[in-house]
Amino acid sequence: MRTLSVAAFTCLSLLSACGGSSAGASAPTTELGVAFALPRLLVLGVQSSRTMVAEGVWFATTQTGAGLIGQVTRTGTITVNGSGAAYEPTPTEKLVVRGLPEAHEFEAIQVMGNAQAADAQAWLSQPHHLSYTHRLAGLGELRIDEKFDGVQFLVTIRGHAMIGAQKYDLDLAVRGTTGGNSDSNGRESQTNHTITGSMRSDGTEIVVLEQHVVTFASAMSLRLLHSQRGWASQVRSAIGNSLRSRGAEWRFVDVVVETAAKEKGGQRTDELVSCTGKLVRDDRTIGPIEVRDGIASVTGDATVIPLQIPWAR
Repeated sequence: MRTLSVAAFTCLSLLSACGGSSAGASAPTTELGVAFALPRLLVLGVQSSRTMVAEGVWFATTQTGAGLIGQVTRTGTITVNGSGAAYEPTPTEKLVVRGLPEAHEFEAIQVMGNAQAADAQAWLSQPHHLSYTHRLAGLGELRIDEKFDGVQFLVTIRGHAMIGAQKYDLDLAVRGTTGGNSDSNGRESQTNHTITGSMRSDGTEIVVLEQHVVTFASAMSLRLLHSQRGWASQVRSAIGNSLRSRGAEWRFVDVVVETAAKEKGGQRTDELVSCTGKLVRDDRTIGPIEVRDGIASVTGDATVIPLQIPWAR
């Protein structure tokens, strides 16, 4: 690998957040936003994280020549800038990636897979086992373990994330299958997975149960003009998460979310297409969940609760 994909370096930056305002004295607004949105954001972040560490190890191994003798370089510093990337052999106990602009740290990296793969992306698309700790100062630390047999995958995510000043302890598992086909013109794939586990902070416990179907297609042939090349994805999510906070239990019931994203000619758009279901507190329905001003929200009798985490960068 000669260059690093800067677009891949977005993982724990997603966890930079601040507290939200209250939408009703009895509604834990920020906690409901975390329960609704954080599991999916974490999975997206882990997808970027695995790409980052795989490309980082591949780049470091190439720079040190370790691959020529059948070894892998897991330590050192990679500095990314507008002209590319540079490698330094220190530190010797972890791999650090700088210039994104945050400094990402990876420790205890374990890799097992096809050492003859053409590049890091090809390695990730083939059966492998990847395990490491990803740390971003002030934002979080995750231990990620991924096993992929070519069709089925299992990813465990353990550690913590800071949502504003609140620390959430995470214990999640992502199980699923993926398949598709690709050729010189592009790629098509479908991934089905579930997210289960828990997220806890002082006085708050979130039980996670989500199901997702992700459909992806790309047209990246060099025979196409830049304005014609691009990709599109659609995600359908069924959310059954519950939140215990302030002496009450809040449940997302029959919630289905559909989102879409596409990029063509370097221009990207993201859309929350639809959101249905309801929010229940103990045995009482608070209100339906719908899209309001582009945001998934609960519409109650006297208030509107936005189901989002107010990110701050």
